[in-house]
Amino acid sequence: MTNEIASGKTKTLYRTPDAVALRMVFRDDISAFNGAKLDQVSGKGEACCHVSAALFQQLEEVGVATHYVDHGGNTMAVRELEMLQVEVVVRNYVTDGLAKRMGMPKVQDYPMDRRDHLARLDPPVVEFFFKSDALGDPLVNRRHIRAFNLAEAQEVLFMEQQAAMANTLLTPRLYRLGLVLADFKLEFGRWKDPLGHVQLLVGDELSPDSMRLWDTETAACMDKDVFRHDHGDVGKVYQEVRARIVDGLR
Repeated sequence: MTNEIASGKTKTLYRTPDAVALRMVFRDDISAFNGAKLDQVSGKGEACCHVSAALFQQLEEVGVATHYVDHGGNTMAVRELEMLQVEVVVRNYVTDGLAKRMGMPKVQDYPMDRRDHLARLDPPVVEFFFKSDALGDPLVNRRHIRAFNLAEAQEVLFMEQQAAMANTLLTPRLYRLGLVLADFKLEFGRWKDPLGHVQLLVGDELSPDSMRLWDTETAACMDKDVFRHDHGDVGKVYQEVRARIVDGLR
């Protein structure tokens, strides 16, 4: 018998008799614009679950600890975290939100062979956002995070370092699979180990729902922007990303 703990726009979390882990179910729901646009895509939940599992395992190999335990189908066993109300975004290119803030064209407006020259960020940019759909996830800085007690000072620094490590690892590995990692979001939570020590782990998911990916040859969008902007068959795109990442990283 399982008990529902929480349900978001695309995932539901359950408590199980297993004291070690919770069960996170990736549903076939898809959401954009903070829930303003909704639909269902067959097989999408399982694709996101398997992509997340593959990428979490990659992160674990280089010391970026995650809540991942195991997975099967559209369900992932995860450690129970006290999630922080902070989203950490790593940007390798000037994409939608940053382009608007800086008064620049979106990188998608450039052909692939011009994007590195005109819109690549060197060094990559790490940004923090207050996690609130009602407020549109506003941009915040380290002082906001401390002033509003969203995380401790050392946690903020740790999240930034871990996000940068994840980017350094994933960018070349995904490129070898024909995918440009334009940007991605990480969420973190506090985990209390069996000895009572508290550790900050990457939680939630890492999939086409939380990343911007482009095909290295065609510049085609390979993420949720396909759904956001009605640029094609998002279900087909997610299955292609799943095939490249899950099979390619084995």
